[in-house]
Amino acid sequence: MHRQYDKNARLRTESERFDMITEAASFIGVGGDRKTRVSDVVAQLWGYRRQEQSDDAFKKDVERLCKRISDESADDVEQTGLIRLAANGCPTYYYWSDADSQLDFIEKFTITTPRAFALNFLKQHVAAILPKSLFSQLDEDFLLAERKLKYQGINLSDILDFSPFGLSMPGGNDSAPVFDTDAVNVVFEAIVKQQNITFSYDSIHSGYSGDLLISPQKLRFLSGQIQVLGLVHADQRLKHFALRKMQNVVSVTDTDFIAVKLTDYQHQRKLVIRCHGWVKDILTESQQGTQWQVSKVNATVWQLSAQIVMPKHFQSDNDDCFYIANYLSMFADSLQVLEPASVKQEMQRRIRKQASLYDAGTSVAEALTVLTNSPLEIANPVKEC
Repeated sequence: MHRQYDKNARLRTESERFDMITEAASFIGVGGDRKTRVSDVVAQLWGYRRQEQSDDAFKKDVERLCKRISDESADDVEQTGLIRLAANGCPTYYYWSDADSQLDFIEKFTITTPRAFALNFLKQHVAAILPKSLFSQLDEDFLLAERKLKYQGINLSDILDFSPFGLSMPGGNDSAPVFDTDAVNVVFEAIVKQQNITFSYDSIHSGYSGDLLISPQKLRFLSGQIQVLGLVHADQRLKHFALRKMQNVVSVTDTDFIAVKLTDYQHQRKLVIRCHGWVKDILTESQQGTQWQVSKVNATVWQLSAQIVMPKHFQSDNDDCFYIANYLSMFADSLQVLEPASVKQEMQRRIRKQASLYDAGTSVAEALTVLTNSPLEIANPVKEC
């Protein structure tokens, strides 16, 4: 019966391939006096021959497999790894130079359960920001992880709940964010090689729609979206761009790349808040700030302070409160911002606007005006810092 080459069948084939590699590597002897013929390896692996495969085809598969082991492990200068001996008209022989080389190679195809968890989690939830050049190099590691967890009957989504927004997020690649793979690759390569990129963009900010030239500094995953942090050449300002809105992304080499010192575009601020105990536990265990100081206000309310880094708004020297305000807003009326003034004022602005949306006396037209103006008001930070 012929195999059905669907996704699951592919995984089974890859799993068998790993088994064949490790079994062949284990079977081939250590030392020249224990050199092994390809025909002996073929006999050892005969159980892996597919029903539709001829004897000659399977032999060629094993020959390619042995050559791969040798190519990946051998060091011609040090004469270590799997040594290949071949002469015209004579059988090909292989042997391991030493036991350490053999063990080092075989260990590449074994994986612990914790490592399998970590790799599977990475593939399910962080794959969107991994450029193809990195992701492809981890392909075998991902397959090993899937094989390990499948063998143990473990489904990662049944055990770990990755919920950065407080809502359940199903695991698996089908739920990963949709993004332009080519654009991620171009941006990543440009950052590594310090090359500029051009692209078309549609922005709510005047002067940032149309064709832009930037020096990309970072790829970021913020608020569920992939963002590119880049210095705009036209006005020398550092700005985030949503990758999903970047069209026709191309790297260019005929203009000088401008590397920036990110600390020049940031403010160090002291964050002071009052909050309920459940919020205290979340914040102090998070990476949202450093040097946390905690004092009790009453039986259930606490005052916290910490040092935070806030980006400067790209159109001014004011704090850009967008992301920190988004984060703190999740705690609603269990949290009160006291400092810095910029964040406090932005929280006040949002609360007033939200209250008007839910006020029984607010007309549909008034509500639509609030919703329409919201991104414009967020885009322009408060003047008092």
